Formats: sequence, C-alpha cells, structure tokens
Amino acid sequence: EVNYNLSKLMMSLEVSVPLLANSTKLGFGFSNRGGIKNADIVIIRSMEDQIFIDDCWCNKNGEVRRDVEQNYNLIRYSKINNYVWQIDIERSFDTCDDHDYQLDSGTTNIIVIYPIHSPCKSIHINLVDCNISKVPVTLRRAQLLKPEVTVPKTHAKWFDIVAPNVTIPRSSTTYWCNLQQLPPFKRKVHGVGFAGVISNPDLVHHIEVYLCDIDDLEIPSYNGICNAKQMPVQLTRCNHVLAAWAFGAEAFYYPKEAGLAFDSATMSPYVRLEIHYNNPHHLVGRVDHSGIRFYYTEQLRQYDVGILETGVTYSPNMAVPPHQTSFEWAGICPASCTRAAIPPSGINIFASELHTHLLGRKAQTTLLRSDGSSEVIERDRHYSTWFEEIRYVTPVISVKPGDSLITTCAFDSIKKKNVTLGGLGLQDEMCVGYLHYYPVSQLEVCKSSVSRIALEAFFKLISLLSGKPTNIRPHNLHQNYNEITWGPAAARSLQALYRDSPVDVKCLRGNGKEWGGKWDNVRSTIPYSEAVSSQDVPNERCGV
Repeated sequence: EVNYNLSKLMMSLEVSVPLLANSTKLGFGFSNRGGIKNADIVIIRSMEDQIFIDDCWCNKNGEVRRDVEQNYNLIRYSKINNYVWQIDIERSFDTCDDHDYQLDSGTTNIIVIYPIHSPCKSIHINLVDCNISKVPVTLRRAQLLKPEVTVPKTHAKWFDIVAPNVTIPRSSTTYWCNLQQLPPFKRKVHGVGFAGVISNPDLVHHIEVYLCDIDDLEIPSYNGICNAKQMPVQLTRCNHVLAAWAFGAEAFYYPKEAGLAFDSATMSPYVRLEIHYNNPHHLVGRVDHSGIRFYYTEQLRQYDVGILETGVTYSPNMAVPPHQTSFEWAGICPASCTRAAIPPSGINIFASELHTHLLGRKAQTTLLRSDGSSEVIERDRHYSTWFEEIRYVTPVISVKPGDSLITTCAFDSIKKKNVTLGGLGLQDEMCVGYLHYYPVSQLEVCKSSVSRIALEAFFKLISLLSGKPTNIRPHNLHQNYNEITWGPAAARSLQALYRDSPVDVKCLRGNGKEWGGKWDNVRSTIPYSEAVSSQDVPNERCGV
C-alpha cells in the first residue's frame, strides 16, 4: 500500500509493504509512459532490521542506474509486525535533476515494482546495473497536484441521461446517438455537477450530451448510429454541449458561484446523447446503458456555465506521418472569433479538459491576450487517452474579446507504418480542448485546421518533387496522404506547412451556425512557436 501526501514543494510517501530480510525489494517511482524504461525510481530494501533506499533511474534498456544526486530522503521507518514495514520517504516536486521525474499539475504515471525478484546475481543488493525490464509493473495514473475544490456533501436531486439498453455494434468504432428529453422543470434550476454512469468501462471511450435547437419544436425519436441516413436532420442541430465524460474521469462539480442552467421556458426539452464505443476485439452481444448523471439544485447561483470547444477541427485535412517521435498540431481560436462572439465583460475559465486519441503524448491549451501576454490554461506533459479528467483552473482565467486561444498536441507515431488522419475513430487522431467557463456566451466552437487551399498546393509540390505525375484528389485526402513516401524530409515539410500556412476556422454558435466573418484561408497572427514551444518550459528556479 502506497499513500502520498502533498505540500506546495514536497511529496511525502508512506509505504506499507512486506519486506523479508535481505530478500525482497520494492521499486516505486514515475515514468513518462508507464513502463520501466527511462523511469525515475527509488529502490527500498531491508537488511538486518534496517531500511535502505537508493534514488535510481532506468535507461532505455531497463537497466538500473544509481543517481548521482540522491533526492529521495528516508524520513522514518518502523515494523508493523514481523515482516511488514511502514516507511516514510520525501522528495521535492522538481529536483532540477535530469534523471528525476518533474511532478506537476498534469497526469502523473505512478509505477510500483513489487516484488522484485532480481534477475541479477545476489551481489546486486541495490539492483544497480541490473536489467529489470521484464519485471511486472503496476501502473496508476493520477493528477497529484489538485487544487482544493469544495464538493457538495449531498445531492438532493438528480436525473440520468443514459442509453436505453443499446446492443453495442461489433465494429471497432461506433458513435451511437439517442434522442432524449430533459425532465419538465417547472422553473429554472442549476446543475451543480455531473458524473459518468458507465456499464461497460472496457468499451465506452467517451460520452457527450448535447442540447438541441429550441427552434426544433418536435424531433422524431431516434436510437441508432450517428450520421446514419435515417437519423433525423434535427439531431444534427443538437450542438450545445451540456456535459462530456471521457475514460478515467471522475465526478465533476461546478464552482459555488455558477451552475448549468436547465430552464424549460428558454431551452429545448430535447438532448442528444452521443456515446463513442471502442470495440477493437469486435465483441458481440454486449448491452449498454451508459450515460451521464446530472446533479441539480433549485437554489439558483449567480452565473450560468458554458463549454467552449477549442483545438483542431475534426478533419482529414490534418495528418500525423508515421515514424515520428513528436509531431505537432496546433488548433487556433483567433482574435477575430473571440472579438465577434465573446461579450465585452469576457468569460472566466474555471476548468479544462484535453483530448486526443491513441498517438497523443502531450497536450496544452494556452491563452494569448491582446496585449501580447500569455498564460497556460492546462498543460499535460504525460497525457494519456486512457486517463482524461476535467481539471480545475485556479484561480479562474479571464478571456476577453480580441484574445486568442491555442490548443496544441504532440503525437508519437514511431510504431506506425502508415499515415494517421484526423477524424472521429479511435485509430484516427484528434486534438481538442474543452473549456468550462462562466457566464455562458453564444460561442460554442472555435477551432481550426490547415487551409484546404494550402494543403492542395502542398500535395502538388510533393508530387512534382517526387517526379510522380500530379494526381490530386481534393475529396480523397486519405489517398493523397498515403501516396507520399514518408521519409524525414516529407515529415518536416508537412510540419512546416502546418506551422506557416493559413488556417480554415470554425467559429460556431450553439446551434452550429457560423458567426459572421471570413473564416476560410485565414492568415494567423499567432507565432507558431508560441503555440508549441511552451510544452516543455523548464522550471525557472532551476536556472535553465
């Protein structure tokens, strides 16, 4: 059992573990991707009724190295019984040591290696130079540095928006849509929070609940695959996000001054429940009733909350070439959109959620103010699509008309043989940020992707340089991307295209309609370096 206590600068570990004298060792630490290779670990061992620790790290082959700087401190230890020890260890969050994992407010991959049956000879009492790459590792993902948030102690009232016993299709990727109605509230109420209700955690990847357009007075019932021909057209206008859940997320609560408005007099009674099923093993016969539970109160709060979607448009315009260790996308919400859509008093961001698919390794949303200053809203250097939380932003960050927002993602496609396109399937890629804010505005989506005009010019240039006949298919981006031989030069050229080219912007209202303005082939005024370079900013106190 491992418990950790946190202060502003230090992390304290309390370990209760069986350690047989001179025989059993425990490894505890942190890893960029959750494995033993390149991990930062502390080795704990017993000898003649004493406990010893060694600050170590593993190289890319899984070989243990003793760190020159010993930054883990053994505070105390005691025996609980004949062989179970309680051990307290302490370490600062950022040691300025290249071999130590920097703890921050993003995702932390915590690894426990126990028991370590050393594959090395007995002379390796602290495992130095021992290769432990084959030793089983227990992984837990967590956000260690969480802000203090007041959580309601009781939920007097709640309602569910859940799937009506859907038989999950055997397809690897399915987006399932279901029309439902909200409870007939007699007067306005405020949602205080929501939580996922998940009946198939191995198959449900994420869930969203969208409010429908109030002008659609009647919507035919529907329970089926999203975007199927038989889906009523009215469901395509259900675009205002009320809540979103993703794998790994816990219950989420709004700040005490704001709530999610439910008002039968001013909003549609209809919502669209959308569930992304990921079924890679093509399982059959699984029945699902997952969805989202909303908690609410009749005691109204000061503000109504909203969700603003930022990042890269769901589009095959964007691609990740194969064999890349860090290929970057940046989705821009330009000043022209916030100037048109955000009220003069601005909006206040109190929470953020980042989202990619399987290749995502880092993600970040940054605010660039009109005066040239910037502030990171959320940064995750160890992102995993299997651990997505809505994370509180404290203090709240104010966005004013004329400010810009950038959501950036870094992808690792080193094991991929073919290009990966942007899209909805889990094998496609995304780069999205969900910003929770108050007071609610009419701006729902502010995203971008590389300009189609610039992309077609890129395909023509690549075709000419390769000596192949120009064969550009404007409506078949997948084939255009696949015809490229993805060596280092081609990948660098595509990265430069995304860095330097104009973008096509989606600046949308809650009903899916565009705000007035020019949104195609927009020349961004934001330096690309500002969008991607701050993901690995070193700690200033380290003097780097």
